[in-house]
Amino acid sequence: MLDKVIFDQEKKSDYHWSDLEKSFICRYNAAAICAITKESIIRGNSLEKLYSQIVNLLLAQIKIFES
Repeated sequence: MLDKVIFDQEKKSDYHWSDLEKSFICRYNAAAICAITKESIIRGNSLEKLYSQIVNLLLAQIKIFES
């Protein structure tokens, strides 16, 4: 999922992601997404709402990298 978001965003912008940047943001966010998802399941929260929040956070992070 993270690779697809980065790939789609890279096509839309003039910014070229290095392999190191792609690797870092994917590993960092994969760990965060796993932790947040696990916590949400334990607490009985909706994963549907969590999905949109995760996508919005990823897009915001990508825009910071591109700046």
